[in-house]
Amino acid sequence: MSRAPRDASGPARTGVSRAATALACLLVVGSGAELWRLSRESPPVDFFTNWLVARAVETGRVDDPWSAQGRRTLGGIALGAASAPEASVRQRQATLAVVSANAGSFDCVSTPLLLTVTGLMSTGDFERDAGLHTVLSLLCASGSVLALARVAGFGPAGSLLLLAALGAPFEPMRSLVRTGNVGALQLAGLAAALVLLGRRDRAGDVLAGVTLALGIAFKPNVALVAPFLVLGWTLRGACRRASWLLLGLAAGALPGLLLPVLQFGDLGCWKRWLEVVPSLAASTYPVEIGNFAPSALLREAAGPRLSPAILVLGTLAFAIAAGRGRRAGPPEPAPGPAPGAPPWFEAAAVATGCATALLGARLAWLHYFVLAIPVLTLCLGAELADPRRNPWSLGWLLPLAALTPVLAARDPRSAAIQAASIGATVALFSVRLLVRLARGRSG
Repeated sequence: MSRAPRDASGPARTGVSRAATALACLLVVGSGAELWRLSRESPPVDFFTNWLVARAVETGRVDDPWSAQGRRTLGGIALGAASAPEASVRQRQATLAVVSANAGSFDCVSTPLLLTVTGLMSTGDFERDAGLHTVLSLLCASGSVLALARVAGFGPAGSLLLLAALGAPFEPMRSLVRTGNVGALQLAGLAAALVLLGRRDRAGDVLAGVTLALGIAFKPNVALVAPFLVLGWTLRGACRRASWLLLGLAAGALPGLLLPVLQFGDLGCWKRWLEVVPSLAASTYPVEIGNFAPSALLREAAGPRLSPAILVLGTLAFAIAAGRGRRAGPPEPAPGPAPGAPPWFEAAAVATGCATALLGARLAWLHYFVLAIPVLTLCLGAELADPRRNPWSLGWLLPLAALTPVLAARDPRSAAIQAASIGATVALFSVRLLVRLARGRSG
């Protein structure tokens, strides 16, 4: 009896795959090490602000950190703590940066829940707490990117390469670790919601709603994600899933509102925070100081406030794409996702919700664009897996250079160029994702 010849290409392919995965692991380690280095050489002003406010509230030195009197008191507390012998160099640098930028006062805009979480995780040692925050941020960002890569259809090596690319070479992530912002924690909350939605059952949808509600109470700039999911499901006839998500949102709002009582002692903290929201909405931050919101750039160039128009336009575009996608047929699964991976449609709703919020925001510091990772990941996965593409079609990836240190702003003129480039890149990827959604395709 003759034997079938052995396929010699199998072991070769396995060897190449293992080598690619090993190389990707090295790149991830190098990227993470560079982000850690950046975090240690910069004063994390965002983390310092939340850390100091949480400590002051916990010790009873400040009751209302959002009032004018509270902000002045916080400025004095910060200067006093910085003058202590045990204060680190980075704490003193962060104090100087925050207090000098606010004329001796202190700028606190964080929600009561964000301050409560910061306080519960605080040990009282600034350097230790800042280091733990950086480690937690890197872990959250890594887990989020890998979870999104599963949805987008990346294999093991591709997922790790994506993780490395969205680390040290990704300017928003570099800015995030420098400032100690909470964007990576927000991204992890969105990824967790997608994992729960991937269960495709009632419990998963309710728990996803709870997760999103807590994320919105933590920092409301992700609030558009929930309406996009509800709108998308409703247009595609999945009204029952939309109702379970709404139930979860209502259930999650309760602990989100009650948890700050642990830090502030009463629910009045939410009223005090809400009183300053109108003044925050009315504030204008110029592009030259690092506000990369496209609406801010358009306002400076053309005059009128276009933020509401951008938000409405983005929502309408998603609604049209979701409706047309239903008529074209349900989107096919992303190429090669693992069993139980979140469905592509829900991930697309989350991605476009984040992108619309970024494009329509009046204020978007560079690290806010970490929330563009979902739309970038889904687009990259779909395009790279498309067997019909030709090498020249990848030229649309060139705008990604706007999100690397290549275009890092060094003066007011370059800040405007970078803001325009980043806004155009996020808009381009959002449009490509919506086109695929409208065609009922994920790849």
